[in-house]
Amino acid sequence: MKFRTLSIVLLAAAASFASAKKDAPGAPAAKGAVAGRWTQDYDAAVALAKEQGLPLMLKFTGSDWCGWCKLMEGVVFATSDFEKWADGRVVLVTLDFPRASDVVPAEYKERNRKLAAEHGIRGYPTYVVKDSDGKELGRLGASQDASVEKFTSQFEALVGTMPEKKAAPADPAAASRANELEQWLRTHCTASQQAAFRERLSDAERAEFPGLVFAQRDADAELSRLRAERQKLVDDVQKELSELSRTDPDAAKSRKERALAQLKELDAAQAARKAEIQAELPEKAARLRELLAKLR
Repeated sequence: MKFRTLSIVLLAAAASFASAKKDAPGAPAAKGAVAGRWTQDYDAAVALAKEQGLPLMLKFTGSDWCGWCKLMEGVVFATSDFEKWADGRVVLVTLDFPRASDVVPAEYKERNRKLAAEHGIRGYPTYVVKDSDGKELGRLGASQDASVEKFTSQFEALVGTMPEKKAAPADPAAASRANELEQWLRTHCTASQQAAFRERLSDAERAEFPGLVFAQRDADAELSRLRAERQKLVDDVQKELSELSRTDPDAAKSRKERALAQLKELDAAQAARKAEIQAELPEKAARLRELLAKLR
């Protein structure tokens, strides 16, 4: 059933989140690569750099023992300025040689040693800069006066022309909801209230606002979907029973019993969901009144 499937998905997501919490913020991903985010997945990073025509940086480091490595992390790589600079423009790979045994996935340990040997790494940290085809452009290191501006300037000097940041693809649903909200504000609020909406509400409150304004409509849409889901089950079973009754009456009887049990299960799940929806509406209405009070 869909509700049971959703519960399983949510439990799996919760388990994934719980296991991910052991990684410190900014820890490199173990699998996959995203431009501007650190990863240990060298193969995925190389493929991404080639596919998107982006420069690649290999960070050879000893994250839990190397003093210079820790300095560079603190003053350069862990900063929001570096993250903003790299976002969407540079593929970042961490090739770590820690003393702790659980920092690097087992599958990467020998590979990291081979890459260090191939690149002739003699000390840590060493930052190898490559173009999108894997050609080495130069190397950078740590310095006592390191800063984001200094490091990124040196990196850009090696690369030459840095790629432009790509705009995030538009979300049609989000854009539609934003347009609806603007229309709602113009219809229901004065000009001063509209100004207050943008000035007095926090970013989180502005993001929350559409879900409150359109709560009843969203609830009606969800209830309509539930009715359609039930009706589809009934129609599908009736069609199946009609065919079986002509070819195999015994099978039709057995299928009818299963269908009744299935429908009972669906009705119970939908009743629980409808109760949730009805319980959420007063809470959302109260929260909406709190936010609207700020617009007066």
